Amino acid sequence: MDPSRLLASAERIYGALLKPLWGELRGIPPERVRVLEDGEVVDLGGVKVQALETLGHASHHHAYRVDGVVFAGDIAGVRIAPGPVLPPTPPPDIHLESWYASLDRLLALRPEALYLTHFGAYQDVEEHLLALRHVLEEWAGWTLSRLKEGLSPEELTRRFEAYWREGLKRAGVDEAGMRLYELADPPYMNLQGLARYWQKHHPEALEG
Repeated sequence: MDPSRLLASAERIYGALLKPLWGELRGIPPERVRVLEDGEVVDLGGVKVQALETLGHASHHHAYRVDGVVFAGDIAGVRIAPGPVLPPTPPPDIHLESWYASLDRLLALRPEALYLTHFGAYQDVEEHLLALRHVLEEWAGWTLSRLKEGLSPEELTRRFEAYWREGLKRAGVDEAGMRLYELADPPYMNLQGLARYWQKHHPEALEG
Protein backbone atom coordinates (compact mmCIF):
# COMPACT_ATOMS: atom_id res chain seq x y z
CA MET A 1 0.00 0.00 0.00
CA ASP A 2 2.88 2.34 0.84
CA PRO A 3 6.06 1.32 -1.03
CA SER A 4 8.31 3.94 0.60
CA ARG A 5 10.19 1.49 2.87
CA LEU A 6 10.57 -1.00 0.03
CA LEU A 7 11.91 1.71 -2.25
CA ALA A 8 14.34 2.99 0.37
CA SER A 9 15.69 -0.52 0.90
CA ALA A 10 15.93 -1.25 -2.83
CA GLU A 11 17.67 2.05 -3.52
CA ARG A 12 20.44 1.13 -1.08
CA ILE A 13 21.13 -1.94 -3.21
CA TYR A 14 20.36 -0.80 -6.76
CA GLY A 15 21.04 2.93 -6.57
CA ALA A 16 20.55 4.68 -9.90
CA LEU A 17 19.57 1.39 -11.58
CA LEU A 18 16.28 1.18 -9.69
CA LYS A 19 14.14 3.38 -11.91
CA PRO A 20 15.52 2.13 -15.26
CA LEU A 21 14.86 -1.46 -14.15
CA TRP A 22 11.33 -1.05 -12.77
CA GLY A 23 10.08 2.44 -13.47
CA GLU A 24 7.88 4.19 -10.94
CA LEU A 25 6.45 2.15 -8.08
CA ARG A 26 3.12 3.34 -6.73
CA GLY A 27 1.09 2.22 -3.75
CA ILE A 28 -1.98 -0.02 -4.13
CA PRO A 29 -5.29 1.30 -2.75
CA PRO A 30 -5.91 -0.31 0.68
CA GLU A 31 -9.35 -1.60 -0.36
CA ARG A 32 -7.68 -3.73 -3.02
CA VAL A 33 -5.20 -5.39 -0.65
CA ARG A 34 -5.80 -8.63 1.25
CA VAL A 35 -3.14 -10.06 3.54
CA LEU A 36 -2.80 -13.82 3.20
CA GLU A 37 -1.91 -16.04 6.14
CA ASP A 38 0.25 -19.15 5.86
CA GLY A 39 -1.77 -22.01 4.40
CA GLU A 40 -4.70 -19.82 3.37
CA VAL A 41 -6.42 -20.75 0.10
CA VAL A 42 -7.97 -18.22 -2.24
CA ASP A 43 -10.20 -18.94 -5.22
CA LEU A 44 -9.16 -17.07 -8.35
CA GLY A 45 -11.82 -17.73 -10.96
CA GLY A 46 -12.10 -21.37 -9.92
CA VAL A 47 -8.34 -21.86 -9.45
CA LYS A 48 -7.42 -22.71 -5.86
CA VAL A 49 -4.20 -20.99 -4.77
CA GLN A 50 -2.60 -21.79 -1.42
CA ALA A 51 -0.16 -19.39 0.21
CA LEU A 52 2.91 -21.03 1.75
CA GLU A 53 5.07 -19.03 4.12
CA THR A 54 8.62 -19.71 2.93
CA LEU A 55 11.02 -17.43 4.75
CA GLY A 56 14.76 -17.15 4.32
CA HIS A 57 15.22 -15.09 1.18
CA ALA A 58 12.94 -12.42 2.60
CA SER A 59 11.08 -11.95 5.87
CA HIS A 60 7.72 -11.69 4.08
CA HIS A 61 8.09 -14.42 1.43
CA HIS A 62 5.31 -16.71 0.21
CA ALA A 63 5.34 -19.44 -2.40
CA TYR A 64 2.01 -20.42 -3.98
CA ARG A 65 0.74 -23.94 -4.56
CA VAL A 66 -1.71 -24.55 -7.39
CA ASP A 67 -2.82 -28.17 -7.78
CA GLY A 68 0.41 -30.17 -7.96
CA VAL A 69 2.85 -27.36 -8.72
CA VAL A 70 4.48 -24.59 -6.71
CA PHE A 71 5.18 -21.06 -7.91
CA ALA A 72 8.18 -20.74 -5.70
CA GLY A 73 9.37 -17.16 -5.92
CA ASP A 74 13.01 -16.61 -4.98
CA ILE A 75 13.11 -19.23 -2.23
CA ALA A 76 13.76 -21.95 -4.86
CA GLY A 77 16.61 -20.08 -6.48
CA VAL A 78 17.67 -18.87 -9.90
CA ARG A 79 18.18 -21.37 -12.71
CA ILE A 80 18.82 -20.50 -16.32
CA ALA A 81 18.74 -23.71 -18.33
CA PRO A 82 20.91 -25.60 -18.92
CA GLY A 83 22.86 -24.13 -16.00
CA PRO A 84 22.72 -24.94 -12.28
CA VAL A 85 20.46 -23.52 -9.60
CA LEU A 86 21.93 -20.64 -7.59
CA PRO A 87 20.54 -18.86 -4.52
CA PRO A 88 19.62 -15.18 -4.68
CA THR A 89 20.99 -13.81 -1.40
CA PRO A 90 20.83 -9.99 -1.54
CA PRO A 91 20.38 -7.94 1.63
CA PRO A 92 18.60 -7.21 3.85
CA ASP A 93 16.63 -10.30 4.97
CA ILE A 94 18.76 -13.37 4.26
CA HIS A 95 18.37 -15.91 7.07
CA LEU A 96 19.84 -19.29 6.31
CA GLU A 97 18.15 -21.33 9.02
CA SER A 98 14.76 -20.14 7.83
CA TRP A 99 15.73 -20.80 4.22
CA TYR A 100 16.73 -24.38 4.98
CA ALA A 101 13.40 -24.90 6.78
CA SER A 102 11.54 -23.52 3.76
CA LEU A 103 13.38 -25.90 1.43
CA ASP A 104 12.45 -28.79 3.73
CA ARG A 105 8.84 -27.68 3.58
CA LEU A 106 8.82 -27.62 -0.21
CA LEU A 107 10.48 -31.04 -0.33
CA ALA A 108 7.83 -32.46 1.98
CA LEU A 109 5.06 -31.21 -0.33
CA ARG A 110 6.52 -33.29 -3.18
CA PRO A 111 5.24 -30.99 -5.96
CA GLU A 112 5.27 -32.16 -9.54
CA ALA A 113 7.12 -29.05 -10.65
CA LEU A 114 8.60 -25.77 -9.45
CA TYR A 115 7.96 -22.57 -11.36
CA LEU A 116 10.85 -20.17 -10.77
CA THR A 117 10.76 -16.41 -11.05
CA HIS A 118 14.18 -16.54 -12.75
CA PHE A 119 12.92 -18.59 -14.59
CA GLY A 120 10.71 -21.36 -15.94
CA ALA A 121 9.33 -24.73 -14.84
CA TYR A 122 11.47 -27.59 -13.54
CA GLN A 123 10.30 -31.09 -12.70
CA ASP A 124 13.45 -32.46 -11.03
CA VAL A 125 12.17 -30.98 -7.79
CA GLU A 126 14.12 -32.95 -5.19
CA GLU A 127 17.41 -32.74 -7.05
CA HIS A 128 16.88 -29.03 -7.63
CA LEU A 129 16.12 -28.17 -3.99
CA LEU A 130 18.95 -30.29 -2.60
CA ALA A 131 21.40 -28.71 -5.06
CA LEU A 132 20.21 -25.26 -3.99
CA ARG A 133 20.79 -26.07 -0.33
CA HIS A 134 24.27 -27.34 -1.15
CA VAL A 135 25.22 -24.11 -2.91
CA LEU A 136 23.76 -22.02 -0.08
CA GLU A 137 25.88 -23.91 2.43
CA GLU A 138 29.00 -23.58 0.28
CA TRP A 139 28.54 -19.85 -0.32
CA ALA A 140 27.79 -19.20 3.35
CA GLY A 141 30.87 -21.12 4.47
CA TRP A 142 33.09 -19.37 1.93
CA THR A 143 31.80 -15.96 3.04
CA LEU A 144 32.34 -16.72 6.73
CA SER A 145 35.91 -17.86 6.11
CA ARG A 146 36.77 -14.73 4.13
CA LEU A 147 35.13 -12.42 6.68
CA LYS A 148 37.26 -13.99 9.40
CA GLU A 149 40.33 -13.16 7.32
CA GLY A 150 39.45 -9.48 7.69
CA LEU A 151 39.45 -8.71 3.97
CA SER A 152 38.35 -5.29 2.76
CA PRO A 153 34.91 -5.10 1.12
CA GLU A 154 36.57 -4.49 -2.24
CA GLU A 155 38.87 -7.50 -1.97
CA LEU A 156 36.05 -9.66 -0.61
CA THR A 157 33.90 -8.73 -3.62
CA ARG A 158 36.72 -9.40 -6.09
CA ARG A 159 37.37 -12.83 -4.62
CA PHE A 160 33.70 -13.79 -4.43
CA GLU A 161 33.10 -12.85 -8.05
CA ALA A 162 36.05 -15.02 -9.08
CA TYR A 163 34.74 -17.87 -6.89
CA TRP A 164 31.26 -17.42 -8.40
CA ARG A 165 32.59 -17.50 -11.96
CA GLU A 166 34.68 -20.58 -11.31
CA GLY A 167 31.65 -22.42 -9.95
CA LEU A 168 29.60 -21.63 -13.05
CA LYS A 169 32.51 -22.55 -15.30
CA ARG A 170 32.78 -25.98 -13.62
CA ALA A 171 29.05 -26.42 -14.22
CA GLY A 172 29.58 -25.88 -17.95
CA VAL A 173 28.16 -22.35 -18.20
CA ASP A 174 29.70 -20.27 -20.99
CA GLU A 175 30.33 -16.52 -21.00
CA ALA A 176 26.91 -15.70 -22.43
CA GLY A 177 25.26 -17.84 -19.77
CA MET A 178 27.29 -16.18 -17.02
CA ARG A 179 26.08 -12.80 -18.20
CA LEU A 180 22.46 -13.95 -17.89
CA TYR A 181 23.09 -15.27 -14.39
CA GLU A 182 24.81 -12.01 -13.48
CA LEU A 183 21.79 -10.00 -14.61
CA ALA A 184 19.29 -12.21 -12.78
CA ASP A 185 21.35 -12.83 -9.63
CA PRO A 186 24.26 -10.37 -9.30
CA PRO A 187 27.14 -11.93 -7.35
CA TYR A 188 28.10 -8.76 -5.49
CA MET A 189 24.57 -8.56 -4.07
CA ASN A 190 24.71 -12.20 -3.03
CA LEU A 191 27.92 -11.53 -1.14
CA GLN A 192 26.45 -8.46 0.58
CA GLY A 193 23.45 -10.45 1.80
CA LEU A 194 25.52 -13.34 3.13
CA ALA A 195 27.99 -11.00 4.85
CA ARG A 196 25.11 -9.18 6.50
CA TYR A 197 23.63 -12.51 7.63
CA TRP A 198 26.81 -13.47 9.48
CA GLN A 199 27.36 -10.00 10.93
CA LYS A 200 23.75 -9.64 12.12
CA HIS A 201 22.75 -13.14 13.19
CA HIS A 202 26.04 -14.82 14.13
CA PRO A 203 28.64 -12.19 15.06
CA GLU A 204 30.20 -14.72 17.43
CA ALA A 205 31.18 -16.84 14.42
CA LEU A 206 33.39 -14.03 13.14
CA GLU A 207 35.60 -14.08 16.23
CA GLY A 208 38.82 -16.00 16.43
